[in-house]
Amino acid sequence: VRVRAWLEAAGQATVLEADAVERACGRIRKVLDGAVDGLVLDADLRWRALIALARLGAASQAELADQLRRAGAPSRPTDIGLTFQDVRDTFPRAMYYRSRYTALDVAWELTLFDDFVDEVFAFRGRAPELDALLRHNGMVETAS
Repeated sequence: VRVRAWLEAAGQATVLEADAVERACGRIRKVLDGAVDGLVLDADLRWRALIALARLGAASQAELADQLRRAGAPSRPTDIGLTFQDVRDTFPRAMYYRSRYTALDVAWELTLFDDFVDEVFAFRGRAPELDALLRHNGMVETAS
């Protein structure tokens, strides 16, 4: 119970200094790695740890997708029969799903929406390798 409460508190600790956030993330990773003596890492505890990491900006897309798969949940559009083009085609309506001002609204107003969508879907849901990302953004030349 104490670990669950600590994970909840750690995930709320976004007001901490960077070094304290780093220490909290290190401790959370120890929980996820099973490196805490006597602690049984069940599905609930794993979720709480990943949520805490996500709130601190330290959970990767791959970690979250892996946990969704462990739970038997879809982790990408193709898992529920959608193509990436289906998702891309619905993106212009995403800003209307909830009535709040989001980055999608800003992108639309600045006429950057299409570029934003291209960027989001450039790697078809996978985290790109650094060199691929740099090439995609024109930051390095491609070999001809």
